Amino acid sequence: MDTGKRKDDYKFYQGFEGEKEVIISLPDIAYHIWDGYFKDIFGNPHTTDEGWIGFTRDYNEFINAFEDECIECAIDPEEYLRDLILYQGQSFSYNETTDLLNCLIMIMTTSKEKQMCVLVRVN
Repeated sequence: MDTGKRKDDYKFYQGFEGEKEVIISLPDIAYHIWDGYFKDIFGNPHTTDEGWIGFTRDYNEFINAFEDECIECAIDPEEYLRDLILYQGQSFSYNETTDLLNCLIMIMTTSKEKQMCVLVRVN
């Protein structure tokens, strides 16, 4: 039965309970992600003509959702999508990281197309 509440997806956090997690929330679902996957992607940052953008900037400069005092931040799906695409085709330490990257690209693409609010927080 659909209660209208936001669903939680722990696919990229299972087995890492208690460790740092990144939560990406849309109106109908929240994705819980182990921070180690973010480190796997953004720990070797790519740059653009603009410098670091999106998650690369936030993760490496400890700003927005990655600040110690930030509770939850709205992000621009278009900017974060441009950032994520830079990492396509890269090799990662964990097999699941590529799956996560593809999932994040899908989330940002859908959010951009449907003009949905995307919120990010780190626990």
